[in-house]
Amino acid sequence: MNITGIIAEFNPFHNGHMHLFNEARKRGADHLIVIMSGNFVQRGEPAVFDAHIRAEMALRSGADLVIELPVRYASASAEKFAFGGVSLLTSLGVVDHLIFGSENGRIDRLSKIAELLCLEPDDYRSSLKKALSEGLSFPAAREKAVLSCLDFSEKELSELLSGSNNILAIEYLKSLQALNSPIIPLTIPRLGENYHGTKGPTTDVSDDTIVDVSHFVSAESIRKKYFAGGNTTCSDKEIIKYTLESVPAEIHSFISDNDFINHPVCADDYSLILRYLLLSAAQEKISSIDGISPDSADRIYKNKKDFVSFTEFARNIATRSIPYSAVCRSLLHLILKLDKESSEGNGIKVSNSVYDEPEYARVLGFRRSAGRLLHEISKNSKVPIITKASDQRKLLTGRSADHFMEDIRSAEIYEGILAEKAHKAFRPELSRPLVII
Repeated sequence: MNITGIIAEFNPFHNGHMHLFNEARKRGADHLIVIMSGNFVQRGEPAVFDAHIRAEMALRSGADLVIELPVRYASASAEKFAFGGVSLLTSLGVVDHLIFGSENGRIDRLSKIAELLCLEPDDYRSSLKKALSEGLSFPAAREKAVLSCLDFSEKELSELLSGSNNILAIEYLKSLQALNSPIIPLTIPRLGENYHGTKGPTTDVSDDTIVDVSHFVSAESIRKKYFAGGNTTCSDKEIIKYTLESVPAEIHSFISDNDFINHPVCADDYSLILRYLLLSAAQEKISSIDGISPDSADRIYKNKKDFVSFTEFARNIATRSIPYSAVCRSLLHLILKLDKESSEGNGIKVSNSVYDEPEYARVLGFRRSAGRLLHEISKNSKVPIITKASDQRKLLTGRSADHFMEDIRSAEIYEGILAEKAHKAFRPELSRPLVII
């Protein structure tokens, strides 16, 4: 039995994701396990649809099992996001491959960079320190340091370190190495639009087949359609038509038969909550939040009275050394009350950071045909498998139980905003059923 893992946000699920599923099957995957962000994503924003909706999209499109990536990893830097996903897949004890997209499509070149960045040898460190002292931004300094250590052309390295999928691919490879994971990485070239919606390759010829990518648009482009002109609701028939063109046929009826597409969620839906927290929190409290440095806390605190909206405030706080996405993550962590934590002593070192591994695997949904897969996981997993959220009291204790309840609290903060926006009853997260297809 060949089992392939995928780490994703599916924000929302689209044709490019379906292509990844198909390529995994072509490479021999009997089962697909997805580690998916819950209700908040790596950009430091809420997912456009809730975790249960996005899990169902993935399952209807061919995934066999969807497991939630805990919020501390899902809303973190690319390095920690990748580490959380790779650690969970490794902990299940059954995964053979990890497949992901990349602009480059060459695992050998990406792996060389990942090995260097994971180990950070002395020559790399000294080159990085020198480049930073010259006033370069961290990404530019890192690129210069890598160039000094590896036999890459400047053009090739620049392309490898600038593509959003390449960057995440390198982080996956770093985590596989740091964890000494037996999982074998596979990558495929990203087709169609890239992350930011600009045009990438439009055709791919492999195995004597041509892939039609005319409707391969990025998740970012879909989200922009939903919120064009500052709208925070979506009922335009043209937008729904655009969505159906951008997603696989397997989920057309799911979208058409439900109204979740009329109530996408965005960061500015959290503006009032954030304004209240900024006005009521002491600077020391802001400094205690995960991802907020003392300098960032000072900048946030001093500018809080100029607050207009979540996104505008984040743009105003962002600097050359503190990018917009990092500010969004910090503000989101303030909303979700994710305080700083120290490692419990058995953390894994990745580059310059040490991360604790996720302590549990919460199942969001599965296919009925995946019975054998679930049986194998139950025999081999190193972490508790939680299929019923309320069962966590019997399976988790101490810090792991606290982390699980952070996930529940975060989901209910999301649900509270969604219920208000959609004028629907609030659904407690502990009573949400599994998605079973």
